[in-house]
Amino acid sequence: MNTQIIKQLILKDWYFQRWMLSAYISGCFITLFGVIWGQDIVRTISASLFVMAVMSLSMYLIFTTVINERKQGNLSFVMSLPITVKDYTIAKMVANAAAFVIPWSVLFTIAIYAIATLDFLAAGWVPIISITLVYILVFYSVMLTVSLAFESEGWTIFAMVAFFMTFTFAFMWVKGLDGIAPYIQGDKIVWSSDALTVLAAELLSIVGMLGLTFFFQSRKTDFL
Repeated sequence: MNTQIIKQLILKDWYFQRWMLSAYISGCFITLFGVIWGQDIVRTISASLFVMAVMSLSMYLIFTTVINERKQGNLSFVMSLPITVKDYTIAKMVANAAAFVIPWSVLFTIAIYAIATLDFLAAGWVPIISITLVYILVFYSVMLTVSLAFESEGWTIFAMVAFFMTFTFAFMWVKGLDGIAPYIQGDKIVWSSDALTVLAAELLSIVGMLGLTFFFQSRKTDFL
């Protein structure tokens, strides 16, 4: 493993995307604050924009650091370096994970803390909001796996559209579960077996996607 080259590839991705990343992350925070401190229609619109902003951040990272690297011919530069496919995979996953998961974690913490301590939503919303935000993390891990494993813009867009189409249905299904629905409007946070099962399934899916990424990449002998 060429750790020095891996480090340089990670820093390269961060450096070239720093301004747009800052813009996307700022948008996420602005819409989140709109949810927390907005009133009625502003809160509803901000909630939709917040989900869209976080998902857009994930898509931007995937397309600019993985898909466009092949489309724009930048991969030829990577191929000239003394690294393996495994090294490249590690660099891309670390660069993407840090650029997305760190701001996602901050946003997640602020959102859950605000719901639990402020009065703009009932505390009973905490489990379903947690599940929803982790679902976005699942979305990101699937997108990253598909983009790295298949290196195809078409398949990546297919995965993106599939998740967009299922998002609302998944949210409504989870919201209607017997172990979640009765407690949503309550003033206490209730982690029922249903809520914990869904959350555990999401986390296992993320781990599974990471494993699949390395499995598919380990079968490749070169970058072509």
